[in-house]
Amino acid sequence: MTASGPPTPIDEIKKLVSDFPNSPGVYLMKNAVDKIIYVGKAKGLKARVRSYFNGKTHSAKTKSLVSHIVRIEYIVTNTEVEAFLLEASLIKKHRPKYNIRLKDDKNYPYIKVSTEDDFPRLYLARKVKRDGLYFGPFTSGLQVWETIRFLNRTFQIRDCNDGFFRNRTRPCLTHQIGNCTAPCVKLVSKEKYREDVEAALLFLKGKDKKVVKELTDRMKTAAGEEQFEFAAK
Repeated sequence: MTASGPPTPIDEIKKLVSDFPNSPGVYLMKNAVDKIIYVGKAKGLKARVRSYFNGKTHSAKTKSLVSHIVRIEYIVTNTEVEAFLLEASLIKKHRPKYNIRLKDDKNYPYIKVSTEDDFPRLYLARKVKRDGLYFGPFTSGLQVWETIRFLNRTFQIRDCNDGFFRNRTRPCLTHQIGNCTAPCVKLVSKEKYREDVEAALLFLKGKDKKVVKELTDRMKTAAGEEQFEFAAK
């Protein structure tokens, strides 16, 4: 018979992780003095966090991280995009030891909103200047492009460059498939377009409940005016 000793901290953590939800979100790993040493995001929290303790071969960095974990907390988000944004915000705030890649913000991508333009758009930017609003840093350029595509599609914000925008004489394919309101040929007013941009900004600021309420109010107003196609969108 093999004698078994008391459960180790890792055993206790594994048991805790087994109760994590299979939802998108962010996880925070802490050490013995309750300091955050790593922040990560996940499409499914349980599977992602469990992968750190599955016995498979990990890099030296991951092995070192796991050896210092005493506690893991998580924050559930509604979508994977929200998890991206929250992860970047928490890393910037807490500067965890094992999030080495975000130590130098100057090399990291941000989402820039050109608020000084009559019809603003969203960009990927590597340096923060005084020429608009910046959100980030993000953990990769791919995350930035995914977020920009999501916001452009959801709020129908233009994705064309300024030269293309100034020289259009008719709506492009992006408008035809319903992903842009075609401000280039004045099919939307400056005020209405600004409302859509402001909704995207609220989402980037984490005020998604307010965005949902505003979109719901617009839908009800359009339905009341029998603009059913607009209400459906």
